[in-house]
Amino acid sequence: MLRNYRWEAVSAVFFPLALACVEGEVVGVVARKALGASDLVVAAITAAPTAALLSSLWWGRLVRRRDRVQLTVVLQLGLIASVAGAALSPAAAAGSLLLLLFVYAARVFATGIIACRADIWRTNYPR
Repeated sequence: MLRNYRWEAVSAVFFPLALACVEGEVVGVVARKALGASDLVVAAITAAPTAALLSSLWWGRLVRRRDRVQLTVVLQLGLIASVAGAALSPAAAAGSLLLLLFVYAARVFATGIIACRADIWRTNYPR
């Protein structure tokens, strides 16, 4: 197995797992039950996946001017940090807002990863 393909396979396994940890509908229920989040915060968390897709326009422009592989690695680290931050959000009053911030950050990083990976695949793998 090629070394690059092996890393791609590892990424293909763990990327969906990281996204599942910040899936809007699930995290919205957790925020309501565990943190006592308001209706507005729950609605914002639930809308995070769709709202983050708006950043794909920005990522598309940014990918053209950067090293795609290095940017993908930085975005993956940002996604991991955001998921960890969401998991470690305190159960205090500000915890639901902090959770909201981390969920949005994770989804924006995920959108960037998808944009970068599509560009990398187009460049490196023949049709």
